Amino acid sequence: MSDYLTRHVTRDIPQTEKENPLQIANSAGGFSFEVDKWKRLERFLILGSEGGTYYIGEKDLTKENLDNLRNLTQEDGKEVVALAANVSTFGRSYKNNAAIFVLAFVMTHGSDEVKSFARGMVD
Repeated sequence: MSDYLTRHVTRDIPQTEKENPLQIANSAGGFSFEVDKWKRLERFLILGSEGGTYYIGEKDLTKENLDNLRNLTQEDGKEVVALAANVSTFGRSYKNNAAIFVLAFVMTHGSDEVKSFARGMVD
């Protein structure tokens, strides 16, 4: 796009200003688009929460991820297990700790049906 067009359709928007009504407040005091609960679980499985992030500490990030995991285990524990197995099996994470933790959590807090499904996935 040439410069004269770009000048008329773009502008600098500070992080603290909501550009789109779908954006929500983030940990940095700005606004961003919300990540859905399944994408959040996938990020936890891939990145873990060790060390936190630049914007949120390890303890708070781990608590948020654990709350999400608890809710998803009740909602669809089999899908939680399948996602953890996928991330682990295909080496999508630099560490496997989160996937192992998720499976242990499901084996402790999931329904009998979900526990049986999880056992079948790791055999």
